[in-house]
Formats: sequence, C-alpha cells, structure tokens
Amino acid sequence: MSLISDQDYLKNDQYQRPNNLAARMQVHQRFSRNTYGWNRWVYDHLNLKPGMLVLELGCGTGILWRENVARLPREIQVVLSDYSPGMLAEARHHLGSDERFSFVEFDAQAIPLVSARFDLVIANHMLYHVPDLSLALSEIERVLRPQGHLAAATNGEDHMRELYDLMRHFDPNVRQDNNSASRFGLQNGDALLAPFFTSRDLFLYDDALWITESQPLVAYIMSMWGMGTWGMGARDDEQQSNLEALINAQIEDKGGVFIHKSTGLFWARRH
Repeated sequence: MSLISDQDYLKNDQYQRPNNLAARMQVHQRFSRNTYGWNRWVYDHLNLKPGMLVLELGCGTGILWRENVARLPREIQVVLSDYSPGMLAEARHHLGSDERFSFVEFDAQAIPLVSARFDLVIANHMLYHVPDLSLALSEIERVLRPQGHLAAATNGEDHMRELYDLMRHFDPNVRQDNNSASRFGLQNGDALLAPFFTSRDLFLYDDALWITESQPLVAYIMSMWGMGTWGMGARDDEQQSNLEALINAQIEDKGGVFIHKSTGLFWARRH
C-alpha cells in the first residue's frame, strides 16, 4: 500500500503530531505569490449561512476555521473530525472554547453520524488519503441532506513539479509514486464524484511559490510522506546539510526557488 493511503502510517507517524503539516503550511503561508490566501479563498466558496450544520473531514489543526473565524456566522454548527487524535487535539486546542465547534474522531470510511443531517461536508486536501474512496464518498452522500454539498479540495498532476525535479537532482532515485492526484485529483475528481453527486463544479486557485530561504524548504521536504523510503535520509543530518547547500546554490544563482502549484476545489451537489 502507498504511504499516502496507509492509515497506520498517517495516524501514527505523518499526522500523529502537527509538526509535519505545520512545516508544509509555513512554506505556503510565507512564500505563496497569491497573497489572498488559500483558506480565505476556500471559505469564500462555502456559501455558509446562519442555521447550517457543517461537517469537516480531516480537519487537521482546524486552520480553515482559525483563519476565518471572524467571518463565521454566529448561528452555525461545525463538526470537526479527523482520523488522527493528535490532529484533532490540536484543532480542539485552538477552537475548543468556541461553542460553534464540536470535535469527533473517526474514519471517513465509516462516519458514525446520522444520515441526511448535514448541509455541507468539507474535505480539504484529504480524500486522496482514504484507502477506499468510493466507500468514503458513499458515506459523505449518506450524511448529506438532499441538495447538500461537498466541498473537496485537491491537487493537479503537475502540482509542485519543480520540487520533485529538485529532489531528483539531489537523488536520482526519488520517485513521485505517492502522487496525490493519481488517487483523487483535479484531472480525475469529476469522474470519481459523478456516481454520488448530481452536479460538480471545479474552481481553480492560481498560485505558485517563490522561496528565498533554504531552511523552510528543507523542512518541507523532510516532512513529506515516504522520505525515509526514498533513500534521501530524512533523519540524516549530513544529507539535510547537503540538500540545504543545493537549495542555497539555486537561491544564490536565481534569487529563489520557483515552484508551480496546481490546486482547486470541487463543489458537488448531492442527488
């Protein structure tokens, strides 16, 4: 099984604590060319109204809501869920004092909630982690009310391609065999959603990274799933120093490291 959908690895290693996710989020927050902000852009598309009941799957640290909490209607209820107790604890730490939020730990393939209950389900860059995507989508359809919506964010096939080029320059054995887009991406997402949702719109977010410091990019690379299996020595100080030197050389030569992004949001309506 690929590490990207290995639930034991995701729960007990990659997302046991917020460190790995935080390293990647920091790079996007500091070096993205689109200064509007991904989470603000996603929130704009949710069409939230007073009285709605919302479920987020794979909420992580709750960053979507932390960055938009001042915009959230007072009369709304948001259930935050995650398969990782560590990530859910982090979300609760930041949002637990706000009565609009509740927290539940579960697997998206078996949602332990009442059918036809939610107006909106959000899956922000997480469906590619689910081992049985069809099962998860059927569960999402089940808990949505008639005409309810799913907001599902994901990446395209060429997302951050320059990052993998850089990694392969450092180590020719690196392979992008954990590519999230091959499981649920911008190119195949519509076909995967079609059996469960009547209409599906795709909104694209135009962005790229221009990274001018080596250390945050090294931390990003070392946080990625599968690093230990790619022969790059994710825990090897010498290897990390060599990688940092390579990145510094590119920054000195070109002024920074450019990395293209390909990401967007599916807005799908339940049958």
